[in-house]
Amino acid sequence: MSVGAATARFGRGMARAAAVLLAGWASAVERVSFEVGAGVLSVESTRFQDVQAADATELPVLYGGPARFTDGRYDRGPELRLGVGYRPLPRLRAGLELAATPGVDFRGNANYLRSGDEQPSAAELSVRRLLLTATWDVFSWRFGGAGPASRLYVGGGYGATGYRLTDFVQRFPALRQGPNGEIALTALPSGSDREATFSLTTGVAIPLKGPWELDFAYRYTDGGNVETDLGDIDIVRYRADGTRRDLAIPIDRTAGEYRSHTLSATLRWR
Repeated sequence: MSVGAATARFGRGMARAAAVLLAGWASAVERVSFEVGAGVLSVESTRFQDVQAADATELPVLYGGPARFTDGRYDRGPELRLGVGYRPLPRLRAGLELAATPGVDFRGNANYLRSGDEQPSAAELSVRRLLLTATWDVFSWRFGGAGPASRLYVGGGYGATGYRLTDFVQRFPALRQGPNGEIALTALPSGSDREATFSLTTGVAIPLKGPWELDFAYRYTDGGNVETDLGDIDIVRYRADGTRRDLAIPIDRTAGEYRSHTLSATLRWR
Protein backbone atom coordinates (compact mmCIF):
# COMPACT_ATOMS: atom_id res chain seq x y z
CA MET A 1 0.00 0.00 0.00
CA SER A 2 1.37 3.38 -0.95
CA VAL A 3 1.96 6.12 1.56
CA GLY A 4 -0.79 8.18 -0.03
CA ALA A 5 -3.35 5.35 0.18
CA ALA A 6 -2.41 4.64 3.80
CA THR A 7 -2.76 8.30 4.64
CA ALA A 8 -6.17 8.47 2.98
CA ARG A 9 -7.33 5.33 4.81
CA PHE A 10 -6.12 6.73 8.12
CA GLY A 11 -7.95 9.99 7.39
CA ARG A 12 -11.22 8.16 6.66
CA GLY A 13 -10.86 6.18 9.89
CA MET A 14 -10.30 9.31 11.89
CA ALA A 15 -13.30 10.96 10.26
CA ARG A 16 -15.53 7.99 11.10
CA ALA A 17 -14.26 8.00 14.70
CA ALA A 18 -14.89 11.72 14.97
CA ALA A 19 -18.39 11.27 13.55
CA VAL A 20 -19.15 8.56 16.14
CA LEU A 21 -17.82 10.72 18.96
CA LEU A 22 -19.80 13.74 17.79
CA ALA A 23 -22.95 11.67 17.49
CA GLY A 24 -22.47 10.30 21.01
CA TRP A 25 -21.75 13.77 22.36
CA ALA A 26 -24.83 15.19 20.63
CA SER A 27 -26.97 12.38 22.05
CA ALA A 28 -25.64 13.06 25.55
CA VAL A 29 -26.21 16.81 25.22
CA GLU A 30 -29.81 16.22 24.17
CA ARG A 31 -30.39 14.53 27.55
CA VAL A 32 -29.17 17.54 29.54
CA SER A 33 -31.53 20.22 30.85
CA PHE A 34 -31.20 23.46 32.80
CA GLU A 35 -33.87 25.04 34.95
CA VAL A 36 -34.75 28.04 37.07
CA GLY A 37 -37.69 28.12 39.41
CA ALA A 38 -39.48 29.95 42.21
CA GLY A 39 -41.89 28.81 44.84
CA VAL A 40 -43.59 29.43 48.16
CA LEU A 41 -41.99 27.79 51.21
CA SER A 42 -44.10 26.85 54.21
CA VAL A 43 -42.28 25.54 57.29
CA GLU A 44 -44.13 23.35 59.77
CA SER A 45 -44.76 24.56 63.32
CA THR A 46 -41.83 23.77 65.57
CA ARG A 47 -40.78 23.66 69.22
CA PHE A 48 -37.43 24.94 70.46
CA GLN A 49 -36.15 23.00 73.47
CA ASP A 50 -32.84 22.16 75.10
CA VAL A 51 -30.74 19.86 72.92
CA GLN A 52 -31.06 16.16 73.68
CA ALA A 53 -28.99 14.84 76.58
CA ALA A 54 -26.73 12.84 74.24
CA ASP A 55 -25.64 16.06 72.52
CA ALA A 56 -25.53 18.29 75.60
CA THR A 57 -22.41 19.90 77.05
CA GLU A 58 -21.60 20.80 80.65
CA LEU A 59 -23.05 24.29 80.19
CA PRO A 60 -26.35 25.23 81.86
CA VAL A 61 -29.49 24.64 79.78
CA LEU A 62 -31.94 27.38 78.89
CA TYR A 63 -35.31 25.77 79.51
CA GLY A 64 -34.43 23.25 82.20
CA GLY A 65 -36.64 20.35 81.16
CA PRO A 66 -39.06 18.95 78.57
CA ALA A 67 -42.00 20.85 80.06
CA ARG A 68 -40.40 24.21 79.13
CA PHE A 69 -40.02 25.32 75.53
CA THR A 70 -40.85 27.88 72.84
CA ASP A 71 -43.65 26.87 70.49
CA GLY A 72 -44.08 28.75 67.24
CA ARG A 73 -44.28 28.82 63.49
CA TYR A 74 -42.50 30.45 60.58
CA ASP A 75 -44.06 32.83 58.09
CA ARG A 76 -44.25 31.68 54.49
CA GLY A 77 -41.34 32.79 52.34
CA PRO A 78 -40.08 32.74 48.75
CA GLU A 79 -37.81 29.97 47.50
CA LEU A 80 -35.51 30.45 44.50
CA ARG A 81 -34.02 27.46 42.73
CA LEU A 82 -31.43 26.61 40.04
CA GLY A 83 -30.81 23.14 38.68
CA VAL A 84 -29.28 20.94 36.03
CA GLY A 85 -30.57 17.53 34.99
CA TYR A 86 -29.66 14.51 32.89
CA ARG A 87 -31.80 11.66 31.54
CA PRO A 88 -29.89 8.35 31.56
CA LEU A 89 -33.19 6.61 30.71
CA PRO A 90 -36.27 7.94 28.92
CA ARG A 91 -38.35 7.98 32.12
CA LEU A 92 -35.58 8.64 34.67
CA ARG A 93 -34.17 12.09 35.34
CA ALA A 94 -31.24 12.72 37.69
CA GLY A 95 -30.36 16.21 38.79
CA LEU A 96 -28.44 18.60 41.00
CA GLU A 97 -30.24 21.61 42.43
CA LEU A 98 -29.49 24.59 44.61
CA ALA A 99 -32.32 26.37 46.43
CA ALA A 100 -32.38 29.29 48.84
CA THR A 101 -34.86 31.19 50.98
CA PRO A 102 -33.40 34.55 52.01
CA GLY A 103 -35.29 34.94 55.27
CA VAL A 104 -38.52 33.94 57.01
CA ASP A 105 -39.73 35.19 60.38
CA PHE A 106 -40.31 32.87 63.31
CA ARG A 107 -42.94 33.89 65.86
CA GLY A 108 -43.82 31.92 68.96
CA ASN A 109 -44.42 31.93 72.69
CA ALA A 110 -42.23 30.61 75.51
CA ASN A 111 -43.58 29.12 78.76
CA TYR A 112 -41.05 29.86 81.51
CA LEU A 113 -42.37 29.71 85.06
CA ARG A 114 -43.35 32.96 86.82
CA SER A 115 -43.02 35.00 83.63
CA GLY A 116 -46.68 35.38 82.62
CA ASP A 117 -48.79 33.65 80.00
CA GLU A 118 -47.62 35.89 77.17
CA GLN A 119 -43.93 35.44 76.40
CA PRO A 120 -43.67 36.41 72.70
CA SER A 121 -40.58 35.17 70.90
CA ALA A 122 -39.23 36.05 67.46
CA ALA A 123 -36.31 35.13 65.20
CA GLU A 124 -35.33 35.08 61.53
CA LEU A 125 -34.26 32.02 59.56
CA SER A 126 -32.43 31.86 56.23
CA VAL A 127 -31.86 28.53 54.49
CA ARG A 128 -30.05 27.16 51.45
CA ARG A 129 -30.25 23.61 50.14
CA LEU A 130 -28.13 21.46 47.81
CA LEU A 131 -29.70 18.19 46.68
CA LEU A 132 -28.98 15.29 44.37
CA THR A 133 -32.37 14.38 42.94
CA ALA A 134 -34.02 11.64 40.89
CA THR A 135 -37.51 11.58 39.37
CA TRP A 136 -39.44 8.88 37.56
CA ASP A 137 -42.17 9.57 34.99
CA VAL A 138 -45.11 7.46 36.09
CA PHE A 139 -47.56 8.67 33.43
CA SER A 140 -47.44 10.70 30.23
CA TRP A 141 -49.97 12.00 27.73
CA ARG A 142 -50.15 14.13 24.59
CA PHE A 143 -52.72 16.79 23.76
CA GLY A 144 -53.96 16.24 20.22
CA GLY A 145 -51.81 13.15 19.79
CA ALA A 146 -48.69 14.99 18.59
CA GLY A 147 -45.66 16.76 19.96
CA PRO A 148 -43.78 16.21 23.25
CA ALA A 149 -45.69 14.53 26.03
CA SER A 150 -46.72 16.04 29.36
CA ARG A 151 -45.50 13.97 32.30
CA LEU A 152 -46.59 13.18 35.83
CA TYR A 153 -43.59 12.25 37.96
CA VAL A 154 -42.56 11.32 41.49
CA GLY A 155 -39.12 11.45 43.03
CA GLY A 156 -36.85 12.30 45.90
CA GLY A 157 -33.54 13.82 46.82
CA TYR A 158 -30.72 13.73 49.33
CA GLY A 159 -28.20 16.37 50.28
CA ALA A 160 -27.66 19.11 52.84
CA THR A 161 -29.44 22.18 54.18
CA GLY A 162 -27.43 25.10 55.49
CA TYR A 163 -29.25 27.47 57.82
CA ARG A 164 -28.68 30.67 59.76
CA LEU A 165 -30.93 31.62 62.69
CA THR A 166 -30.58 35.21 63.91
CA ASP A 167 -32.25 37.79 66.18
CA PHE A 168 -33.82 35.21 68.50
CA VAL A 169 -35.40 37.33 71.24
CA GLN A 170 -37.90 36.37 73.96
CA ARG A 171 -39.91 39.16 75.63
CA PHE A 172 -41.77 39.19 78.95
CA PRO A 173 -44.48 41.89 79.22
CA ALA A 174 -45.68 40.53 82.59
CA LEU A 175 -42.35 41.25 84.28
CA ARG A 176 -41.38 44.64 85.67
CA GLN A 177 -40.92 47.16 82.88
CA GLY A 178 -38.50 50.02 82.47
CA PRO A 179 -39.32 53.68 83.22
CA ASN A 180 -40.44 54.29 79.63
CA GLY A 181 -42.29 51.00 79.20
CA GLU A 182 -39.26 48.97 78.11
CA ILE A 183 -40.06 45.25 78.19
CA ALA A 184 -37.80 42.70 79.85
CA LEU A 185 -36.20 40.33 77.35
CA THR A 186 -33.77 37.49 76.81
CA ALA A 187 -31.69 37.40 73.61
CA LEU A 188 -30.41 33.99 72.49
CA PRO A 189 -27.22 33.31 70.49
CA SER A 190 -27.53 33.04 66.71
CA GLY A 191 -27.10 29.64 65.09
CA SER A 192 -25.70 28.32 61.82
CA ASP A 193 -24.81 24.84 60.60
CA ARG A 194 -25.48 22.23 57.90
CA GLU A 195 -27.88 19.32 58.30
CA ALA A 196 -28.39 16.14 56.25
CA THR A 197 -31.58 16.51 54.21
CA PHE A 198 -33.95 14.32 52.25
CA SER A 199 -36.98 15.28 50.19
CA LEU A 200 -39.98 13.76 48.41
CA THR A 201 -41.60 15.39 45.41
CA THR A 202 -44.32 15.03 42.82
CA GLY A 203 -45.18 17.25 39.89
CA VAL A 204 -46.32 17.74 36.32
CA ALA A 205 -44.07 18.84 33.43
CA ILE A 206 -45.88 20.50 30.51
CA PRO A 207 -44.06 21.08 27.19
CA LEU A 208 -44.05 24.56 25.68
CA LYS A 209 -42.78 25.70 22.29
CA GLY A 210 -39.35 24.53 21.22
CA PRO A 211 -37.05 23.10 23.91
CA TRP A 212 -38.93 24.70 26.81
CA GLU A 213 -41.22 23.12 29.38
CA LEU A 214 -43.05 24.36 32.48
CA ASP A 215 -42.97 22.32 35.65
CA PHE A 216 -45.37 22.57 38.61
CA ALA A 217 -44.31 20.62 41.71
CA TYR A 218 -44.90 19.97 45.39
CA ARG A 219 -41.99 19.04 47.67
CA TYR A 220 -41.71 17.87 51.26
CA THR A 221 -38.30 18.42 52.85
CA ASP A 222 -36.88 17.09 56.11
CA GLY A 223 -33.95 19.37 56.93
CA GLY A 224 -33.03 18.01 60.37
CA ASN A 225 -32.81 20.54 63.21
CA VAL A 226 -32.23 24.27 63.48
CA GLU A 227 -30.09 25.09 66.53
CA THR A 228 -28.81 28.10 68.39
CA ASP A 229 -25.05 28.04 68.96
CA LEU A 230 -23.19 27.72 72.24
CA GLY A 231 -22.80 31.18 73.70
CA ASP A 232 -24.11 33.79 76.09
CA ILE A 233 -27.76 34.68 76.47
CA ASP A 234 -28.26 38.40 77.15
CA ILE A 235 -30.79 38.93 79.94
CA VAL A 236 -32.33 42.39 80.38
CA ARG A 237 -34.44 43.05 83.49
CA TYR A 238 -35.55 46.17 85.38
CA ARG A 239 -35.26 46.88 89.10
CA ALA A 240 -37.94 48.46 91.26
CA ASP A 241 -36.24 51.86 90.96
CA GLY A 242 -36.39 51.61 87.14
CA THR A 243 -32.71 50.92 86.58
CA ARG A 244 -31.74 48.31 84.02
CA ARG A 245 -29.97 45.07 84.92
CA ASP A 246 -27.99 43.24 82.20
CA LEU A 247 -26.66 39.72 82.58
CA ALA A 248 -24.67 37.54 80.15
CA ILE A 249 -24.86 33.83 80.97
CA PRO A 250 -23.21 31.05 78.90
CA ILE A 251 -25.81 28.52 77.82
CA ASP A 252 -26.06 25.24 75.94
CA ARG A 253 -27.74 24.98 72.54
CA THR A 254 -31.45 24.85 71.86
CA ALA A 255 -32.97 23.08 68.86
CA GLY A 256 -36.17 22.91 66.82
CA GLU A 257 -37.09 20.59 63.94
CA TYR A 258 -37.09 21.89 60.37
CA ARG A 259 -39.75 20.37 58.08
CA SER A 260 -41.00 22.29 55.06
CA HIS A 261 -43.47 22.14 52.17
CA THR A 262 -42.89 23.93 48.87
CA LEU A 263 -45.13 24.68 45.90
CA SER A 264 -43.03 25.73 42.92
CA ALA A 265 -43.10 26.63 39.24
CA THR A 266 -40.00 25.91 37.16
CA LEU A 267 -39.00 26.86 33.62
CA ARG A 268 -36.82 24.14 32.08
CA TRP A 269 -34.72 24.26 28.90
CA ARG A 270 -34.24 20.79 27.43
